[in-house]
Amino acid sequence: MYELIELSTILNWVDRISSVIGIGGAIFSWLIWLKLRRRERFNEQRITIFLKFEGRIVTLPYAIERKNLTRSELLGLLGLLPMKVKEKRYSLNFLNTREFFQCLKAAQDKKDVHLIEIKCADEELEQFDLEKRREQCTIEETA
Repeated sequence: MYELIELSTILNWVDRISSVIGIGGAIFSWLIWLKLRRRERFNEQRITIFLKFEGRIVTLPYAIERKNLTRSELLGLLGLLPMKVKEKRYSLNFLNTREFFQCLKAAQDKKDVHLIEIKCADEELEQFDLEKRREQCTIEETA
């Protein structure tokens, strides 16, 4: 009624099954490695920040890696700009708008976004020291 299966047959099946599992595990590990590598490249992309005034675009001299792009880091980078009145903090109305947070979130999440545009009024431009800023930043005149 019951036939005895030889031990070598059982070991052959175990060997085949373990080979398939090992190959599957290797492929799965490779796919995870590729995904992590893609994510790392994405997070290391640099985001350019510029201030847009009427008739001028000021590109900040530093770009920030996407993985470090937070509201506080961005505001800290803006704080590096030279001010006319020493030890006074800048004030930009755009930083308190929903549009700013949408731009920030898009730059954090979307791979095709490589810059953040901060819209500023002309009177907000006057708080920065223009001469010192020209040494640090790229300033373009627009039409």
